[in-house]
Amino acid sequence: MTTSNKEWAIFIRSRVLKKEKLISYHIYSSLRSNMKNEVSNARANSSWLIGDGTNVNFWNDPWCGEPISNQLHLNQQLSMHLTAKVCDFINDGHWEVPAFLQVYFPILASLVTQVTLPSQQVSDRLLWKHSNNGELSLKEPYIFKASHSNHVKWAKAIWSPDIPLPPPRSIVSWRLMHRKTPTDYQLSLRGISLASMCSCCSKAQETSLHLFFPLQFCY
Repeated sequence: MTTSNKEWAIFIRSRVLKKEKLISYHIYSSLRSNMKNEVSNARANSSWLIGDGTNVNFWNDPWCGEPISNQLHLNQQLSMHLTAKVCDFINDGHWEVPAFLQVYFPILASLVTQVTLPSQQVSDRLLWKHSNNGELSLKEPYIFKASHSNHVKWAKAIWSPDIPLPPPRSIVSWRLMHRKTPTDYQLSLRGISLASMCSCCSKAQETSLHLFFPLQFCY
């Protein structure tokens, strides 16, 4: 999205990004709230393919594996002041690695010089790591989110139309598994102060664990 010239990408950049960073102040946009939680995931799963090096931060962007600032274990406050681009270390199509990297971090310097520079003038490309061609289509993040979501094996059984239980029981089961059952304990977590006691046994606090998974039946 940050480098694409497609109309949808240009539109989103104009609405929620400023200098390639997510706008921090409030704007009236239905896109920003959803993107806010996903930008870090997208960047963590992308890497730069070096072209002319003008769009890539030498220290803080992932272009030769983990960002160099991370490999040097620099703190965030220091790394945010490192603004040099990759093109600042390229001269006539060849690498000019900073001298201190060559002296004190030769392995890291070697890692930099192993990155192949293009023979022609081309733009840098931000690639999605989980697709064959590096393109981030609408389908790719959907597959990625589905493979990394906390799906549970019993979900289809609960919501199956073939189960012999009425729909309200499926809803109760769903709320229970997501800790949304309005027991006294759950209400107390929301700041509601009340004396809690199980109405069935009058011996224990009313919690989901006590009501639905009792060691001894309290009925």
